[in-house]
Amino acid sequence: MSSMKLRSEQTNNSVSKSSKKNKSNEELVEAKKKELKTKANRTEYLLEYILAKMEVLEFENFDSLFPELVSKMKEATLFREELLKEIEPSVLVKVRPKLFSVAKQIEIKYEILVEKFSAETEQLQRELSAVNNQKKITSYLR
Repeated sequence: MSSMKLRSEQTNNSVSKSSKKNKSNEELVEAKKKELKTKANRTEYLLEYILAKMEVLEFENFDSLFPELVSKMKEATLFREELLKEIEPSVLVKVRPKLFSVAKQIEIKYEILVEKFSAETEQLQRELSAVNNQKKITSYLR
């Protein structure tokens, strides 16, 4: 009789340990999900911030604004890499499609800015060349 009692207690103890182990695993899984969600939210916020700042980026404020954009982009890249270590890209696209759409918008905006700044640089070079040519003409006339 006492051996049956002992077996019953051992069974109850192992069920209890197993239950605690499952609960602990569930807590770890939930903590990991929360961490990944936080990283995804932070990445999304950073990408939206970058896109918004790119909208107001002009030749006049480039020197003050661009370093901040680069810093935020590096931070977003780190979060993205951490997310992709944990989640397959195809799953991440399904779960958080906005991350990819905003990233694509940033890419397009960046290409437009490069074209815009290149055109402006070329225009300034032409104007500078014209001023230099005018100086040469003035010095020849003396």
